[in-house]
Amino acid sequence: MGAVLHTLNIRLFPEQLSHIINHADDQVVIVDDTLVPLLARVVGELPAVEAFVVVGDGDASALEGNGNGAPVLRYRDLLDAEEPGFAWPDLDERSAASMCYTSGTTGDPKGVVYSHRSTFLHAMAVQSASMVGITEADRVLTIVPMFHVNAWGLPYGAFLSGATLHMPGPFMQPEHLVKFIEAERSTLASAVPTIWNGILAHGEQHEIDLSSLRAGTSGGAAAPGSPAPTTATRPRGSSTAAGCAPATSAPSTTAASSRSPTAPRTSSSPAASGSPRSSWRTT
Repeated sequence: MGAVLHTLNIRLFPEQLSHIINHADDQVVIVDDTLVPLLARVVGELPAVEAFVVVGDGDASALEGNGNGAPVLRYRDLLDAEEPGFAWPDLDERSAASMCYTSGTTGDPKGVVYSHRSTFLHAMAVQSASMVGITEADRVLTIVPMFHVNAWGLPYGAFLSGATLHMPGPFMQPEHLVKFIEAERSTLASAVPTIWNGILAHGEQHEIDLSSLRAGTSGGAAAPGSPAPTTATRPRGSSTAAGCAPATSAPSTTAASSRSPTAPRTSSSPAASGSPRSSWRTT
């Protein structure tokens, strides 16, 4: 439709959240009904917002007193009112497609804009064997949120390849994530080291099954030393990796992989014989 997608970091302080909405000149805010109380804290400070669109049937009355007369609409009602088909605009590939803002920096959060071209090229890059090699056979679990550099670009790579996209929603605790992976048989997962370390700690106390994972990505700090503890059922031949991608660049700019010391590369190893092996990357 030609609009620019701006994903909001719900973990920011209220004054930072209102700052980035106003700085980006956001005109329509789409919010899940479970997050209405968080948005309501700043709803009176958003003069440029022309409409709030609520996903779900939960109470959204807290948004109605927004001070600038912006209507509160329901996502489902908007869909039901439309006819099939859409006249897609002809856009320059270098025009803005999405934007994200930094967190944890000095001063106010700072924004960066991603073009349609860079997003498409990055989606192709994450399909390559040198990155994570997403294919139509994968089930991609994006634990990292969209406001963190567009979830490292993995949703776009998943859509482009035809892979199944797994989203855990608000259930980010290790026990919930482990159960999700076990039940849905995710093959690729992406999370910051804090999440992975939590899963490892959970695996030291419980039997967990991560055998469906062929690869994992991590970023923002040093990657965990092992993709699964000794008490867990895990893939053979797993490895760790390191990389770098600031918010001001495309999500994945560098990636380097190192094999697990428990899986040396020999003539009989899975890597040498050409069969799949697990890898862990930071982006």
